[in-house]
Amino acid sequence: MSAAALVDLNFSDDVGQRFGDAQLGVASADIARLAQEVDSYIIGNGKPPASLENVTEGGEAPLDPWSHPYAYRVKGSFEYVIWSYGPNGTNEKGKGDDVTRPN
Repeated sequence: MSAAALVDLNFSDDVGQRFGDAQLGVASADIARLAQEVDSYIIGNGKPPASLENVTEGGEAPLDPWSHPYAYRVKGSFEYVIWSYGPNGTNEKGKGDDVTRPN
């Protein structure tokens, strides 16, 4: 393999890594924003919403950077969890490459 090909591969890998990192950052920011919207809903209604559609503009399921709906589960009277299935699109319940934010 030529030196130019090695440089191209390294550049491509670097760009791919940066793009992946950017997607993870977007997912984390989206989850934080959705958590604020859920918290506001709880304050106004005394309980978490049944789904994220109840707190999003237009009532549509918000999508993560990989075009999958964000996952949401109510854990108790005022507890919930929001996560993204991550790059692999598989629900690993907050494990693996899933993107989560502690609540």
